[in-house]
Amino acid sequence: MLAWALIRGTHIWPGIFLGAFVGNVSAYADIYSLAISLSSLFSGSMNGLGDSICTVGSAYFFKHATTDGNPFKSLHAFLSLFIFGVLLGPLISALMGVNSLWLAGLLASESYVISLCTWFIGDAVGVLLFTPLVLLYFFPHADRNFKFNKLEVAVFIIILIPLPFLGIYPDSLAMLKQQPALIIVPFFFWGTLRMNQTIIFTSAAYLSIASVFASYFGLGLFNSGSQFQSILMLQLFIIITISSIFILSSLITEKEYAMNRLQHNYDHDSLTKIFNRQYFERQLDEEVRRQARYGSPFCLIMYDIDLFKDVNDKYGHIYGDSVLIQLTEIVAREIRDLDVLCRWGGEEFMILLPQTKIEGAKIIGERIRAQVEATQLLPEAVLTICLGLIEFTANGDREDHLKRLDDALYEAKNGGRNQIKEAHPSISI
Repeated sequence: MLAWALIRGTHIWPGIFLGAFVGNVSAYADIYSLAISLSSLFSGSMNGLGDSICTVGSAYFFKHATTDGNPFKSLHAFLSLFIFGVLLGPLISALMGVNSLWLAGLLASESYVISLCTWFIGDAVGVLLFTPLVLLYFFPHADRNFKFNKLEVAVFIIILIPLPFLGIYPDSLAMLKQQPALIIVPFFFWGTLRMNQTIIFTSAAYLSIASVFASYFGLGLFNSGSQFQSILMLQLFIIITISSIFILSSLITEKEYAMNRLQHNYDHDSLTKIFNRQYFERQLDEEVRRQARYGSPFCLIMYDIDLFKDVNDKYGHIYGDSVLIQLTEIVAREIRDLDVLCRWGGEEFMILLPQTKIEGAKIIGERIRAQVEATQLLPEAVLTICLGLIEFTANGDREDHLKRLDDALYEAKNGGRNQIKEAHPSISI
């Protein structure tokens, strides 16, 4: 119910109320006793009201605590789900449900505490097991972008399948039968570190459901003289194990997110948000290696804003920064997805054009130059750029190519600006 409220919205509460009401009434109503039937209607209404309040309330407060309702992105998100969905929601549901049964005379006083514990822990286990699982299947993008080994996953599943049935293991494995955590906890930690969350939570759901059935038949993880005690210990074990998995997975996700942000900041210019010089140089080196190996042609375009110092002097540096951002957006629209645009330094920019001959680079360069000139980037003047072009030659010197490209750009600036110049061929001595 909580997963569905997070997916569809809290307006689904009538369905929650109806489901809980029908389930409770059908369990306790007696067509031969009007008093019992009326009592079941009362308890069913209270149960439906309790489930609606706890589900809608948990979803509402969880979404407000996490802003986007994603429980996987951080430890804070998991703790919010745990507080509102695993603790407070099930507690409200259990209190209203058990009290309604007790007040209606459908529950004996001596069974009150056991029923309250069973109800509360059962709902808490359900939230921990099925809420993340359902959310992962509806929103697969929330899962970690994890490249796992298929063989390793197959081994994981093969080991997982018999785990819930430790009760039928031979007496030589008595330690595992008495202390199942010795194998289950390290097993799931291995999966959490090596696989994505969809696999882990699906496996946890299988382990829990199969263990409940195995415990019912006396073959499960926590067999004891009392079936209630066996199920209760199993549920507590599931809560602790799944919470540990969730916390570890959240910490891994936080680390991955921080590393991705760090890598993004390392590779991008803080003002224009395009790639920076160090990223571009790595891409250039890779393209040079690709050309040497496969003979793939590629070109470079270097462009510079004409009289940009005058723009800063006249309109201020804040306006100048705005011009750089707008210019970047114009150029980004004119190049292809495979091209790499970077800020080379100041008002100088560079474009890497893979799989491109010089004729194609001239077409792209002219299109950029014309589009910049046609766009009103300054209030009282026309902003223009100069461009230098070069096609890398096989086995050519990288620094020599960059120097000739820079010379071509300054030739365009010295030749009157707002134009394109192709770099001159290298002269061998």
